Amino acid sequence: MISTRRSLLAAAMGSGALASIAGLSGLLLLTAQAGADDRHDEKRYPKIHASLSTLRDAREELEHAGDDFHGHKETAMRAVDEAIRQLEALVADHP
Repeated sequence: MISTRRSLLAAAMGSGALASIAGLSGLLLLTAQAGADDRHDEKRYPKIHASLSTLRDAREELEHAGDDFHGHKETAMRAVDEAIRQLEALVADHP
């Protein structure tokens, strides 16, 4: 699973990390907003919780990567951090 995530992250970095992460963040937020009136628990919204886990793994991998991904690393880390913050806030607001 982690090697697959690394492969996907490497592919995203090679083909425009910022656009990939920004698109992912927007998709996650739209998905979350679609069910804003419903209860946001792990059983009912497993993809949101799985996305949080994947984003945390990607953040850790970026942080420890020796490469700066052609200058995209810091921007990508900020985008991942913001996506994590937004999803965590969503889940916290709808226990």
